[in-house]
Amino acid sequence: MGLDAQKYLKTRFEIRTADVEVDGLVDFFPSGEKALWRVRGLTGQEVGQTRQAAMLRRDLGAVIDGLLGASSSEKAQAVKEMMHLNGEVPEDVVKRIATLTLGSVDPPGSEELSVRLCENHPIEFYNITNKILLLTGMGKMPGKQEPSGMTPKSGPA
Repeated sequence: MGLDAQKYLKTRFEIRTADVEVDGLVDFFPSGEKALWRVRGLTGQEVGQTRQAAMLRRDLGAVIDGLLGASSSEKAQAVKEMMHLNGEVPEDVVKRIATLTLGSVDPPGSEELSVRLCENHPIEFYNITNKILLLTGMGKMPGKQEPSGMTPKSGPA
């Protein structure tokens, strides 16, 4: 009883994908086309990258303070504001921006697109990232088993 480790190790896995309806973005799709955003689940490494993005954002503010010191607190504040590090963006949103950037298939993800979607269409932003997180939690799907060997095609005799 228990996990058949050999079977698991030999299994090919395929990433899960899904379409998310984004009716709030219908004006940005060709006329008559259904407003769908295709996403995929993330890998474990990519989940780590989303967490790292949130930590980096938090730590970068502290680094700027440390580099510029108390005597330059106005400069430090100006640099943090310029880099949007003034603490206004919740950690969850930073993670979701990274999640959308990594998990978006069509359209392809970019940080700029993710941030703009968050700012302008927050419901769609959360619906899309929730779907990516759901697919991630489900893990990859076992794919079709590959044939064990090559069999030559039969031809006319």
